Amino acid sequence: MMSEHDASSNTPVTQHTGDDNPELEDDVQEEDVGNEDEAQLSPRTERLLKLMNDQTRIILREQRIEFERKLSELQNPVNVENPVDQGPKPINDDVPKPKTDRPYFKTFRSSGATEFSGQTDPVLAMQWVENTEKVFRVVYVREEDKVRYATATLTDRALIWWNATYRSKDPNTRDRMTWDEFQVLFFEQYCPDDLKQKLEKEFLELKQGSMSVIEYETEFNRKLQFAQRFIPNEKDEINHFVARLRRNIRGFVTNSDISSFAKAVEYARKREHDISLPDDSDVLAKRPKVESTFSTPTSKLSRFFTPR
Repeated sequence: MMSEHDASSNTPVTQHTGDDNPELEDDVQEEDVGNEDEAQLSPRTERLLKLMNDQTRIILREQRIEFERKLSELQNPVNVENPVDQGPKPINDDVPKPKTDRPYFKTFRSSGATEFSGQTDPVLAMQWVENTEKVFRVVYVREEDKVRYATATLTDRALIWWNATYRSKDPNTRDRMTWDEFQVLFFEQYCPDDLKQKLEKEFLELKQGSMSVIEYETEFNRKLQFAQRFIPNEKDEINHFVARLRRNIRGFVTNSDISSFAKAVEYARKREHDISLPDDSDVLAKRPKVESTFSTPTSKLSRFFTPR
């Protein structure tokens, strides 16, 4: 016979089912519905989830790159005074490389650089150098690139000369040659002293003669660069230019207020234009004469006239 303690200890546990607890039944049903939704996602939902995952990966990757960059800056601070001592930096292919400020040779050529074939004419040689320097300024060619870019435009005899000159130099000298050093070699070859003395003489003997003012000015400036020791300043340049104008132009320019070489050229052109115009007296003199003819009236007697 079981005691009361035994009876109480073997009392079966009451099973709380949905029938006894309606709230629990509702919770179970909601959980089942949620599981069915998770198990059956629509294609649109799947695409959205995939897009969110991709965006999350990109953001995390960018944050990692930024973190590595800042960490690299902290570990390798930039030395402004001596940038050579910065040391190697970590290579990260994900970081975009900055664009170089060095112009390409194609840009140099397309900006007006001309070729030089080695003509034995100091004027042409000087013009090539001046034009090349102009293009250097336009495209901002670096000092270490000037000789390489300029010599790449040499052709024919000039190229043969440069190849021989280049081979004759030791590697350290030719690779470190500056533009000024190149010009010394270039002018020794294409502007020798005997040709420069000839151009000096031509400049000193230059007169306007039958040339127009524009033609005279052009020839004056072309040969002036070889006679700088005779014309040290602008005042001497003006005096030399005016003194060799034609007489009918020189007098007018001399009596004008000349403040610069450009003004001297302007007054000379104006005077040349004025004297080219026909004079009023010449126009009248050349005007064809028209002879006036007067007809003598004939006296015809009237039939009603009766002489006395």
